[in-house]
Amino acid sequence: MLSPAGAISLSDLPLKRGSGGAVVFVVQKKLNELGFFNFRPTGYFGDMTRDAVMSFQRKNSLKANGIVDAETYSAIFSKNAVRAGASSVIKRKIGPRIITNPSKRGELMEWSEVLTYLTIGKEARVYDFYTGYEYSIVRVGGENHADVVPASDEDYKMFLKTFGGSHTWEKRPVVITVDGHDIAASVFGALTRKESNSSFIDGTLCFYFHNSTSDIGGLTDSEHITNIYMASKGIGSAK
Repeated sequence: MLSPAGAISLSDLPLKRGSGGAVVFVVQKKLNELGFFNFRPTGYFGDMTRDAVMSFQRKNSLKANGIVDAETYSAIFSKNAVRAGASSVIKRKIGPRIITNPSKRGELMEWSEVLTYLTIGKEARVYDFYTGYEYSIVRVGGENHADVVPASDEDYKMFLKTFGGSHTWEKRPVVITVDGHDIAASVFGALTRKESNSSFIDGTLCFYFHNSTSDIGGLTDSEHITNIYMASKGIGSAK
């Protein structure tokens, strides 16, 4: 029997790289509480989640394959689950920080107002606050924040360049220009598992604005909030 009772059905398992949804979110949250997953839950099972599962499995004498089957799921939610040691904290890769005086800042615009400009299918220009690099994106979804894809392969390469050349768990302040409006925002460097219909990116990217939250759980994010204030014209103190 799976624990907690009724949380999922057997048809939801196994969870592995590429899986997504509320079940993944719950597992990530529990692994975070146990000290194996040192980032906010996203609902997408990527490399970081696989590594966290493998670390949990090794610590709890399970086959370390990075797959959450019924045995691993039950162990994760067991009262006897062995927690991670303090040395298990994963160091996060940080992208380049080239400029100290950004040439562009944005308006602190409410997400509800951003929606009137950044509609589904709309293209926008992104200015990276720390490097000045720019790339274009297209919004493809998102309810409480914007799920986007790069507008082209070259834009995707420039996006990765701002994060040091690969997807990471860093969050960076940016300014998005759409319909003549410069808007303060924050972007997450990792992919989420949502259909993008893109030939060069397997998933979507998350952009947060003032009062944006996660689509799963409606959670706020302190790092995104700080970044958005940093990128805003009214910078003075991060809230």
